[in-house]
Amino acid sequence: MPVYIPYDGNLDLGRFLTSDIASVEVSKGYSSLLQGPNQMGGAINITTKKPTKPIEGSIGYRQGWSRSKDNAHDMHASFGASNDLGYIQLSGSQLKQDFLGLPHGVDNPVAGSHGKMINSSADDKRGIVKLGFTPRGNDEYVLTYINQDGEKDNPPYAGTSSQKSRYWQWPQYDKESYYYQGTTHLGDRFTLKSRLYRDTFENTLMMYNSLADLKNKKGNYSHYSDYSDGAGLQLAADMREKRPALFRRKLEG
Repeated sequence: MPVYIPYDGNLDLGRFLTSDIASVEVSKGYSSLLQGPNQMGGAINITTKKPTKPIEGSIGYRQGWSRSKDNAHDMHASFGASNDLGYIQLSGSQLKQDFLGLPHGVDNPVAGSHGKMINSSADDKRGIVKLGFTPRGNDEYVLTYINQDGEKDNPPYAGTSSQKSRYWQWPQYDKESYYYQGTTHLGDRFTLKSRLYRDTFENTLMMYNSLADLKNKKGNYSHYSDYSDGAGLQLAADMREKRPALFRRKLEG
């Protein structure tokens, strides 16, 4: 996925959960076209895990506390099954924060009161379905569906500043992706990789300029909606040992 979005040049990577991630590769600056389109601002190549045993699963839960109150939790679960013909991987996770804690002695209209920072909640959920077909040898064809549902609040700066406090909220930070990836070996020297995808991104920002506006839900509204459709073919020819030649053709909308 790109590490930037056009309207303000950045993306909140903290919204994307990682309990089902197998590997992460970071490319800074210019990236190879072989990694796919939309790589102008660098890229993070994220690979979701797949099962390695006939049946496997995992479950986890973590609880957060602040000032003797439960303020956050992190939970995830996954199930996978595989055989000679393919595999299936299901996973889901949630990271939820009700509030950020305040230290003792901090109680004011800007920061918050009773140990709770104003406008500091967040809730991110992610689900993945991954189906793989392995008909022969190293050939592999994979269908993946990913749904990321996120929302967060941004607490105001509570220190000394001449700027007026602002209370921003992102009730929608959603990403939905459909992927097909195929790897076909053509004889001993050639490998054909194919890819087809659709990716959508929905982002809503609510801007409140005062605590009264926040309580009365009186503020400005900004919505960003984008999608990307694409397909790609990559042919690799093993001309000699450790020096393959790569050819790529992509289509994107």
